[in-house]
Amino acid sequence: MIDQKFLLFFALIFLCECKHPILYEISTRPSLYELSKKHGKEIKNLRDIPLEEFDYLKENGIEIVWMMGVWK
Repeated sequence: MIDQKFLLFFALIFLCECKHPILYEISTRPSLYELSKKHGKEIKNLRDIPLEEFDYLKENGIEIVWMMGVWK
């Protein structure tokens, strides 16, 4: 499991490098429910999210994804 302090440090470095990064905040629990319906399978953990979902965000200019409500 990735240390939360490491993620924060990495995010801060990224923010300093980008002049105006585009951050997309996702309400995690409702989003996982919607993704479960969309993909026709139960998605309860972040590791279960298909990478194509993040690829879609990246293709549309999103540089940072903030998963609201994730503490571990």
